[in-house]
Amino acid sequence: MTDIEKSCCICRCCKWICRRIEYIFCCLCCRPFCWLSRQSRIVKRTCSRYYGRLSGYDQLEGTVGKGKYPASQAECRQEIDKLNGEVENLTWRLQDKNNEIKDLKQEKDVALSRLSEMMGSKLQDSNPAIADLNDQNRPMKLAEQFTEFIGILLHILKEINEECVNDSSLQLSGLKKAFQCLPGDDCKEYFKMFKDVLKSQATKYLPLICRKLFDIESNCKTVQKFKTVCQPYIELCVKICYLSAVQDPPMFLDFEPNDTFDRSTFQRVHCSRFKSRLFGLACTAYSGRWRNSFQRCGTAHKGIG
Repeated sequence: MTDIEKSCCICRCCKWICRRIEYIFCCLCCRPFCWLSRQSRIVKRTCSRYYGRLSGYDQLEGTVGKGKYPASQAECRQEIDKLNGEVENLTWRLQDKNNEIKDLKQEKDVALSRLSEMMGSKLQDSNPAIADLNDQNRPMKLAEQFTEFIGILLHILKEINEECVNDSSLQLSGLKKAFQCLPGDDCKEYFKMFKDVLKSQATKYLPLICRKLFDIESNCKTVQKFKTVCQPYIELCVKICYLSAVQDPPMFLDFEPNDTFDRSTFQRVHCSRFKSRLFGLACTAYSGRWRNSFQRCGTAHKGIG
């Protein structure tokens, strides 16, 4: 006899006992024994639950026997190994596909670059208005570098000119104070004589001005920044600016922007190496003043050329 059959016999015996107990107590009409009746109902519910679990076990055993679930731990391990192998295979296949996609993207980028170069070369051929933005030496970039270069040189010239004019003014003011005690005619005569001496000896004062400009405490920041690479240019600017400042009457450099181009004052210069017409440096001793400008036809660029 199996366990299921034994349990069924026990349940039938329990039911028979419960019915007999209920019959006896019902016959005696003894109310204190109602508790036993409730306990008998609890036993019935427990038996029904037990039957339900047994039926579920039978169903599970049937599915195991049919092969839906592995019957042993070894079969479970085999199934897990099989699934791991499939996962590894799919992982390798996915990696291969990703590599193929990467290679195709690189080939596409190379093809697009070649096509862009071909189209760009065709568009740029005899068409200067179109430029390759990847070219660091395209005309627009070169024009920007030229403008920056000219701006640096002009700023150095302005700083040196201001320093030379200030030094010349200090020297002349010192002479005026020294000759204030003399009579008017004598003062003018001696002052003119010392100005001529100052002009004749101006070249000896140039190294002192250069050392002053190269000093760390100098206010000429642009000169300090480019003094190593532009030393010959700085020395030449010092020479021109200081000798201009000690002239009688003194000569000045005019840097006022946006002035109207005066053909009687400025000289128009045509540069054959450029397609556009440039107006370059025009320093003219006009009414005791030097003026320089740089204008480009059709644009708003200003500078010195």
